[in-house]
Amino acid sequence: MTKRTATGTTVLFGAAILAALTAGCYVSINVDEANQIPAARGKLEGSCERVYETAVPLEEQRLVSLTIVDGQIDVESWDRPELRVTATKTVRAETDQQAEKICPMPRESSKNSRISVSFLLLVPPATDLELATTNGSIAVREVVGRHDIAAVNGSAQLTDVGGDVEVATVNGNICTVFQYIDLSRDDITLESV
Repeated sequence: MTKRTATGTTVLFGAAILAALTAGCYVSINVDEANQIPAARGKLEGSCERVYETAVPLEEQRLVSLTIVDGQIDVESWDRPELRVTATKTVRAETDQQAEKICPMPRESSKNSRISVSFLLLVPPATDLELATTNGSIAVREVVGRHDIAAVNGSAQLTDVGGDVEVATVNGNICTVFQYIDLSRDDITLESV
């Protein structure tokens, strides 16, 4: 996945606690909670789910970057000049009581639990995206811009997109439907291994 940089303000979403620092044209969402989760052992019959939401105003130049492990990313356009983030943290554990104990904790996990955090991002229709996930899929709908999309052990589905699009998956499918393609200007790269 190509890395782009932009000047502006950074918004961090770490450990499933969403904190909007300030508005700006560059939004980076860092999720490191799932990176430190040991493999679950035993039956995981208990569960707990928490939903976190926030909104951040965006300026004209928009770049939203999100990299996660063990979760799905859905991006949809809407008619507001802001980013709305809904993060859903799901904990699976041996019992409901264990899951409830782990769920509100930012980094709490055990060898007998599994945590995933999935995101729904609502963005303006003209927004650049850098999205990556491991063990999850990515879906983008009705967003035009420069898109770098990478999924490992998950699929990528882009519907009604336009602009420069680079999509790479490992062990996952790619499905794309473009609003329009200007071959003299737009670069399109699709790669699945």
